[in-house]
This record gives sequence, C-alpha cells and structure tokens, in this order.
Amino acid sequence: MPSKAVLVVLACLAWGTQTPPAVRVAAARVDVRAEARESSPAIGDVHYGEVLPLLGAEAGWDHVTVFVEKSRVDGYVPAAAMAPAPASAAIDAPLRVESTLVAVVGVSPAGVSVALDAGGKTTWVTSVATRAVPVPNEAASAGNLDQLSSSADLPLMTAALAGATPMPVDRAAVVIWTWLMPTSAIVVSSSARPVLTVIYTDLLGLSSDDLAPVLVRLVPVGPGWRLIAMARGRADEPVREEADWLVARTLAEVGGGQSEGGSGLMKIRLARALPPGDYAVIFRLVTSRALAGERVFAGSALATNEGIVFGSAWPFHVS
Repeated sequence: MPSKAVLVVLACLAWGTQTPPAVRVAAARVDVRAEARESSPAIGDVHYGEVLPLLGAEAGWDHVTVFVEKSRVDGYVPAAAMAPAPASAAIDAPLRVESTLVAVVGVSPAGVSVALDAGGKTTWVTSVATRAVPVPNEAASAGNLDQLSSSADLPLMTAALAGATPMPVDRAAVVIWTWLMPTSAIVVSSSARPVLTVIYTDLLGLSSDDLAPVLVRLVPVGPGWRLIAMARGRADEPVREEADWLVARTLAEVGGGQSEGGSGLMKIRLARALPPGDYAVIFRLVTSRALAGERVFAGSALATNEGIVFGSAWPFHVS
C-alpha cells in the first residue's frame, strides 16, 4: 500500500486526469517562501480565497504550487494560514511578486515586550500574529457594525476562517476586514488586576511616538478564535499602495485604567479587577491618518510598519 506522501505526489503528477489535493488561502495575504522557515526569502504572495495544489506538509508549513502566468513554481506557506479546499474547488493560485515586501531575517513582532506584574511575580506575554479575513459588507450596515463585533456572528466567521467568504467581483467594493487570533497561545494571568508594562522602543519602521498601547477585551469566535478588531475596506485593500484607508476603531478599549510613562515605555494600571475573559494589549496610532492597505496587512506576517496596529497582539486570560 503506497504511503500518504506517495499518493499526494502521484495525484499532483496527474493533474490532467484527476483533481489534485488542494488548500485554500484563509488569510488576507500570505507570503510564499522558498523554504519551510520564516527567515526564508519570500518569492511572492497569494491572496484570500485562492486555491493552491498541495504537494505535501512539514512542521507547520504546506508545500504548494503557485503560478507565474503558465509556469509552475513550488514554495511554502504557513499551514496556519490555509484551510482544506473542497474537491470541487478550481485551482487559482497566481503568484504576485510586484507587491511582496522583503522579510527581515530574524525580525519577529517588532521590538515589543509586554509584562504582567502582580503579587511580586512577572509574567511575560508572548506575541501572537493575527489572521486577517473578510466577511461580506452586507453582514453589517453602518448602524450595526458594533453589534456584529460584540456577537461575533459564528457562521460568518467560520466561513471566513476557512477562506470561503464570497468576494465581490468589483475589487473596489467594500468588505468588512476582521482580525482574529487563535486561543492556543494565550497565557493565564495570576491576577485579575495586573500592572501591564509595555516596552516598545525598538519598533521596526515606526517611531514609538506614533503608537500607544491599549488594552482590549477579545470577543469569542467559537472555541478556538478571538476577534480583535474590525474595519471596512476595499476587497483589494491588502495590495493597495495608496494611503487612503482610514482604519476606524471598532472595538472598545478596556476603561477604568490609568496609563503612565513616555515614548516607548508605558505602564497601564487598572482601577478595578478585570471580569473573567480574554484580553490583549494591542497598538493604536496616536493620530488619525490614512494608511496604505499593503502596509497594514503586511503586519499579519512581519508586524512591521503600520501593520503592527492589528497584525500582532499580546493576549492573556483572566479566570
């Protein structure tokens, strides 16, 4: 009996006669790397909903095929950003090289440290990269976007996390971009009223004067995901170079606290205990200004430039 790996290879060699195993891109934009490691150079990127032939898998990476016109190129994508594609899905995996950002080797979420201090004990919070996925704009009118964010409509989010959101034919049409994170990496706080220390003096591509850390409560999306933020934007926002996107704040920050400190070092002292739930430190831009979508969505992989605003979170749980 041939092994599973052999069957995958045989299936991929027979594209003309049968459907190859495939995965669907389940994040706004995913870098395709030459090797199965984060520090490997990006050879291009693929976008939400596209279907890639699957050649194999290894240690958190999917080995896939992408296309430059009619030429096939093999590469690797993070398995966490992919979802299984149905057998009926058509292969659609163009590799885009003109908009690929150059990864900085060894740089992972840009120069930020977050600590929880309580009862003489310090707990360092690990950063988590978020996944940006769209839901249909019809899901929330101007009057009920806040309601959608507070309830985190499960069918819509489940479809989005599977890469199955129907995208508009007009790429300039508006969708609702949502940023979510997996619950698996959330650390547990030893106190419901910790003092949060955020050090961000070594940001990549930004001045620490441009950002401020804030505390938000995360909205549950099923058992394995939490919603961090939502914003309306064009369907092609992840690759737009024009700085014309005003990313509005749509989830409420946790009030009742006092922030102290200066540029690059901030302490958040809570006036009262936090109710049980999941929370995260994220960054907000100090001034309201238009951003280029390409720079915002780059943060979901590199956490550089303005992408750090939603591309990374430092989560913790209060029991």
